[in-house]
Amino acid sequence: MKSYSRPPIVEAVVEFVSDVNVSYDDLQAMSHKVAGDYKNETIEKAFDVRVDTLGGIPTFHSDPSPDRFRRTSDDQADIAIFAHNSMLVARLAPYPGWEYLNERVARNWRVWSKGQTGKNIKRVGVRYVNRIDIPTAGMEHIDIRDYLRVQPNVPKIVDRPMSGFLVQASMPTANPNWDCNITSTLVLEPPLLNHTSILLDIDVYRTRDIPSKAADVPPILDEARALKNTIFELCITDQARNLFQ
Repeated sequence: MKSYSRPPIVEAVVEFVSDVNVSYDDLQAMSHKVAGDYKNETIEKAFDVRVDTLGGIPTFHSDPSPDRFRRTSDDQADIAIFAHNSMLVARLAPYPGWEYLNERVARNWRVWSKGQTGKNIKRVGVRYVNRIDIPTAGMEHIDIRDYLRVQPNVPKIVDRPMSGFLVQASMPTANPNWDCNITSTLVLEPPLLNHTSILLDIDVYRTRDIPSKAADVPPILDEARALKNTIFELCITDQARNLFQ
C-alpha cells in the first residue's frame, strides 16, 4: 500500500468473537490486567433488540445482554472492550500505524485468549473507517465520482447535488478465507468548515478455517490488513489521494 503522510483513518478496529462465554469475574480480571495501557474503565450494560414480524405487525423485544468492560486511554484514542464472547481493540485518530495497533492487539490477546477463549474463535475482523475531507470553498458543488469509486448510480433528477447517500456492498475477497463489507456515505455535518466529508468504511472478516491454536490466530491479521489496503486503493481515485499524501 502507498504510504500517506496524513492517512484519512478516523477509526481502526480489530475484533475477535469466540464460541466460549466468559464470566463476569473473568472479564473484570482481564480488564484490570490491561489497566496499564488503558487507565479508564467503564462497565457498559447492553441490550439485544429483536424485531418480530409474525402476525404482520412488527413487535420489538429487548433483552439485557451481559455487561462488558470498556477501557480507554487518558486521551480516549485507545480503546479495549472485553465482552462475554468477544474482545475488541480500537484506535481513533490520529492513527499511528499498523505496528502500533497490532502490538496493542497482541498484548490484549495474551490476556483474553487464556483458557478456551483463544481456541474457539468463530470470527476475526479488521475494520477501518476513513473520512475523506474535500475542500469546497468557492465551489458550487463536487462530484463524488471524482474522489470515490463506491458511490450511488442514480439518474439525474435535478441539477443540484445530492444531500446524502448510503452505499453498502458485501462480497468475497481475493483470499478465499476472507470476506468484506464496504460502506460509503456522506457526512451530513462535516467536521471541517468549507469541506464535504465522505466516509469509506472497510470491514474485512473471516468466519471459516480460523486456526484452532491461540498462538496461530494473531498472525492471520496481516492477511486482513493487506486485503484492506488493496480494497482501499481500489475504492479511491487519484484526486482523493492528493488530499492526504
